[in-house]
Amino acid sequence: MVPWPEHGHLNSLFLPSHFIASHNIHVHLLSLGARNQDLKNCHQGARRNATNKNLHFCDLSVPTSDSESDKDAFFHSVCKKCHELSKNAKGLVAIHDCLMITYIWDLHSIPNLKCCFFHSVSSFVRYLTLRQVIDIVDEDQDKLIEQLGDEFPTVESTFGPNLEEYIKEEREWKLSSGVIMNSFRELEGKSTRHVCLEFLDKKDVNSVIFVTFGTTTILSQEQVNELTLGLEQSGHKFIWVVREADDEMMDIENTVEGKDAKIELSEGFEERVEGRGIVVRNWAPQLEILGHSSTSGFINHCGWNSCMESISMGVPIASWPIHVDQPYNIVFVTNVLKIGTSVWNWTPREEIVPAAAIKKVV
Repeated sequence: MVPWPEHGHLNSLFLPSHFIASHNIHVHLLSLGARNQDLKNCHQGARRNATNKNLHFCDLSVPTSDSESDKDAFFHSVCKKCHELSKNAKGLVAIHDCLMITYIWDLHSIPNLKCCFFHSVSSFVRYLTLRQVIDIVDEDQDKLIEQLGDEFPTVESTFGPNLEEYIKEEREWKLSSGVIMNSFRELEGKSTRHVCLEFLDKKDVNSVIFVTFGTTTILSQEQVNELTLGLEQSGHKFIWVVREADDEMMDIENTVEGKDAKIELSEGFEERVEGRGIVVRNWAPQLEILGHSSTSGFINHCGWNSCMESISMGVPIASWPIHVDQPYNIVFVTNVLKIGTSVWNWTPREEIVPAAAIKKVV
């Protein structure tokens, strides 16, 4: 933890330091010796006791004046200490105050260290100022500006001569591995959940089949028609992920082979299954879907990553192997582990899996 070495910024990083340390993780708080002692005195005997065995106070060199050379010496000592800590750790995370960003860029040269940017300002301020700096159209902000009128503060008026430095920092923080805001859940409100998870939240336990075929599998129009029909006729609840990335790959392959490039779902399919099934285009949070209590099974191409995720979440697999390692994986899943079944017997030929087989396995 690297707080800005002034009292007003110490507490905001000390409290999360203590919280992380309470989870049996070693935390090193890097600051001036006098500041660290102030923290110890302030919190000694309090509910968040400063004597946590995993919380280590690292006293750094104290500037003798406000001169730039003394400040540089302090910031250099921060980087030096991080280098020392990295030598005895497999991995190190440096969570630093936003005001430290221009002084500790040497940390990015440490191969086993990741930097996280801690903001001492509110998410609301970050949202309003960042949108102005990066010049992105945002309807919500436009409405707020319209409501406040002349009362709406601009970055030019609030940052004054420091605006250029602020913009520079906004570019530099993108090199960080993450951004941490100083807030709490009740203040920020409910986070936005993916449509798949919202769908699952409303369904009974073990009632939804998850269908997806990875990033490289290409289904023909005829096979898509059979899959659509099988899912519809099953009467079962489902989530089917149709990725746009797959469509692009299919366009390239079909163009080479002279096939029709556009794949369409059966007309009216999504309307007919509304309420019990959804079609998701592009990305979906696969691991979270598999980990949801409403997910009962997984129809998948049997790629190893998907197998691992499904097994780790205790979800049985209905395997539909296409090529490469997948036909071997289905043998392992169905015959060795006995935690799944097959949609169709694999052959090296491009056979169409009929709707009846899909309906049966669902």
